[in-house]
Amino acid sequence: VQSFFRGWLCRRRWKQIVELYIHSPHAESMRKRNSIVFSMVECEEEYNRQLSTLVTCFLRPMRMAASSKKPPITHED
Repeated sequence: VQSFFRGWLCRRRWKQIVELYIHSPHAESMRKRNSIVFSMVECEEEYNRQLSTLVTCFLRPMRMAASSKKPPITHED
């Protein structure tokens, strides 16, 4: 019975500590920081996808065409 009661007291105290921290200014600043970091990571991933598309659709075909005898675009085009 005593160990059960001690466990209950510890869990209750822990919940109080967590609740106090959740509403603290430090926790709020950490949430903002994490939000900014995740946003930066998402932007970087999108940037990498767009660069990959540019390389695949434009750079490689232009390099291949430039190395061939027939130019990709003539002055008449």
